[in-house]
Amino acid sequence: MLIALLKRICRSEGIEAEEGALQVIVENSRGDVRSAINDLQSSAEDRKTLRVSDVKRLSLRDRRTDVQETLRKIFSAENFEQARRALNESDIDYEMLLQTLHDNLPFKYLDPSTLASAYDKLSQADIFLGRITRTQSWGLLSYALELMASGIACAGEGGDRPPRHQFPPAKIMLLARTKTERELRKNICLRVGSKCHVSSRVANNDFLPFMKIAFRNDAPLATSLASWLQLEDEMVKYLKQVEAS
Repeated sequence: MLIALLKRICRSEGIEAEEGALQVIVENSRGDVRSAINDLQSSAEDRKTLRVSDVKRLSLRDRRTDVQETLRKIFSAENFEQARRALNESDIDYEMLLQTLHDNLPFKYLDPSTLASAYDKLSQADIFLGRITRTQSWGLLSYALELMASGIACAGEGGDRPPRHQFPPAKIMLLARTKTERELRKNICLRVGSKCHVSSRVANNDFLPFMKIAFRNDAPLATSLASWLQLEDEMVKYLKQVEAS
C-alpha cells in the first residue's frame, strides 16, 4: 500500500507525518509511487512534522509528460536547482532516466574532463538506486536525484551544445532486441540444470559453451543431447547458430 511506504520513509527520515497529510499526497499522486515520493520530499523539506496544511498546496497534476520535453528541460537547465526541479517533475522511471542521461551526456559535453565528472556523479547516483532496490530504503532517493542533477548541471558550468535527446536508451533497445535470445538461453540452462543437478548459472558458464560447439560440429551428439534435454526446435536452432565475431 502506497501510504504504508510513505510512512516507512517518514520514519526513516525522522519525520512525524499526519495521516491526513499522507492521504492527500497519495490522492494527488493517483497511485504513482514516484510522484508520491517526490511530493513527500518537496513537502517535508526542512520539516520534522508534516501536517495537512503543508500539503494543501499540492494539486492534481497531469503526469503524462512528453519524454522529449522532459529531456529538454533537464538538459537545458542552467543551474542545479533547475536540473533538480526538472528531475522531480519527470515522469520517466528512475532506472530509465539514469540510463537516458548516461546515453545523452556525450552529446551535451565535449570536454573529456567535464564528461568524466558528469559520469562520476551518475555512477554515484546508480549506487544509491541500487541500494534502494535492494533495501527499499526510499529515503536515499533524494541523494540519487541530487547526484543526477549535479551531474547534468554542475559538471562544467553548463553544456557545450544541445543534446540529441536519444531515447529510449541504447541499453534498453539492446535488451529488447535480445529478449528472445535471452529467454531461449535461460530455458536451455534450466533444462541442463535440472538434468545435471547444477544451477542455471553453472549451466550457462560451464555447459552452454561446450554444447554450442557440439551442436555445430557433431550432429549425432547434438541429436542425442536434444532428445535427452527435450529441447525444442528454437533451442536447437539457437545452439547451432554461429555467433558474430
